[in-house]
Amino acid sequence: MKISVKQLQDSQGTPTYFDTEINVVEALKQRDESILAVSPAHIKGFLVYQSQSVVAQFTCDVDITLPSSRSLEPVVVPLHIDIVERYIPSHISVDEKELTEIVMPLDGDWVDLEPAVEDHILLSIPLQVLSQEELSEDRMPSGNDWQVMTEEEYQKSKQAQKEKNSPFAS
Repeated sequence: MKISVKQLQDSQGTPTYFDTEINVVEALKQRDESILAVSPAHIKGFLVYQSQSVVAQFTCDVDITLPSSRSLEPVVVPLHIDIVERYIPSHISVDEKELTEIVMPLDGDWVDLEPAVEDHILLSIPLQVLSQEELSEDRMPSGNDWQVMTEEEYQKSKQAQKEKNSPFAS
């Protein structure tokens, strides 16, 4: 989604509201191969031109399908992301020491929100993805001569093995 900086300047500080969907599935799959599917991202918010910069404040709602951390089965993860970004034209010099926020350089005459949406979606992907069944069960995966166990279970088995091999056990 692109909006003209000139259009924002002409609005004289009045916010320009938007409510749209953008398709980011191909870009996200190229950047992260573990992504199985992505619904169209619904973005809603506003852009406003103030003090030689453009402020974008919006929310992004998207469903992303990822493999489960345990079973690798597909799991749909709904994401709701609040995004605030400031865009400053690259010809304006800014003292980086005075900045209290991250600013994005604005190349050209258009504000493109798609890269911001892609970046925030990738940053919001959880490290552990589990299906509802896996969350409700306490059972961990196992196989021939191996099993996944919690730290607590590991410490208990280690202590039991230590007692079993103790010369004082008999």
